Amino acid sequence: MIDKNSLIASAERIFSSSLGTEVLGTIEAHMTEFFMHEYIKNGVVIGLSGGADSVLLLIFLLNLKKRMDFTLKAIHVNHMIRGSEADHDEDFCRELCFALGVEFVSVKRDVPALSKENKCGLEEAARNARYEEFRAFIENDDSISTIATAHNATDNLETFIFNMLRGSGLSGLCAIAPVKGNIIRPLLSVPKSKITSLLGEAKIPFVTDSTNFSCEYSRNYIRNEILPKLGRLTPVPEDACTRAIENLRRDREYLDCVADDFLNKSFLGTAVDTEQLLSLPIPILVRVLRGMAAKVTDKIPERKHIDSIRELLGRSSRFEVDLPGEVSFFCRGDRCFISKREVAGRIEGEYILSDGENRLPDFGIDVFLSDTKEISSSNVYNFSIQADLSSAIILGDIRVRTRRNGDAYFYGGIHRKVKKLMNDKKIPPEKRDRIPVFFDDKGILWIPGFGVRDDSPSEKRHKWITVCQIDPCVKQ
Repeated sequence: MIDKNSLIASAERIFSSSLGTEVLGTIEAHMTEFFMHEYIKNGVVIGLSGGADSVLLLIFLLNLKKRMDFTLKAIHVNHMIRGSEADHDEDFCRELCFALGVEFVSVKRDVPALSKENKCGLEEAARNARYEEFRAFIENDDSISTIATAHNATDNLETFIFNMLRGSGLSGLCAIAPVKGNIIRPLLSVPKSKITSLLGEAKIPFVTDSTNFSCEYSRNYIRNEILPKLGRLTPVPEDACTRAIENLRRDREYLDCVADDFLNKSFLGTAVDTEQLLSLPIPILVRVLRGMAAKVTDKIPERKHIDSIRELLGRSSRFEVDLPGEVSFFCRGDRCFISKREVAGRIEGEYILSDGENRLPDFGIDVFLSDTKEISSSNVYNFSIQADLSSAIILGDIRVRTRRNGDAYFYGGIHRKVKKLMNDKKIPPEKRDRIPVFFDDKGILWIPGFGVRDDSPSEKRHKWITVCQIDPCVKQ
């Protein structure tokens, strides 16, 4: 049981020692730099695990309440990973808040089950569950607008090393954000060692998660094996890391501003001029592409997608690259844009073509059947592809449909399976059922992007097929 009177007395004098004064000054300077006091004015809920970091944060915010008028509450999320130990931590947090007079809420989330359901690790599932509960708490409480978490400088160093070893860019190397949306991290400049020393000096209790000592998780290995060795190179590696992150953060902010300025001036409507895009330095191009994607999806393009776009921009005027979130990057000559990919089912049925214009809205194309290469139309098309059927014997009507199992036809002197043709061209499966297949009574005549059927010349019918406004899945 927590001794209420002893705890309150310790909490009141915790910042009066030399170490307490140092830690308090570090926290206050960090909060001032990132304008955290403005967030706190609107009420704050602290994510209270019962560990040393969150206990110190709770006591600091209570101390701050003496000078500022704001609502303070605490929430504990029991991850149901460590059985009775987790239940003990929950009970400790409840007693701590009761002794300090802080309103307390606890929730249980079956993280092992969530991990299996979402096919992710326990750490990721636990983090997602915590923030879901934090957000739900403030959505249902009008007196609270801000979430405070107890991440410290050692956590930031671990994250920096972890992201560096993954090959992260500037965003990853900036590690944990001091402020993100309505989430603030007041302790982010204070090393873990100073937090535990301060609580020990003041005899303030806290709990310790036993899984922190297991090196099964990558982050724990960094914490337990790598960080202690860094002390041989510099007395407080967290301080050096904090300075490095501050420098990287400033660089990132500048690059972000340059990219935002480009988008505001050059991203007119939905497209960007291709030449302007090509002229951008790589760090700006990466940000511009991600900014374009953000207009249509919440999924961020990965490095492999950015590299593909960069490579193709330099050597092709018409291409597309599929991105996460069911969107694609399209280059169409002098303009580039990102838009949703059409996710549609199979087109059923057959269409008989007649001479002249044939509108096929299910395919998203207009098809012209004519005796000459030229077509007669008042419409302006962004893209077209033609086939000369003068070498093919046409039996019956020319028709169009989608591919079928077992489709094959003879061209270039070889009998070819349609499935293999599409595999060789790496056409995504979801796009194959949108590609028109032109055929007659004898079989397939032509598929856009591939050859025309081989046949002996005939005087029966010689036709040009012109496909316009073709869906991006059909390539020349």
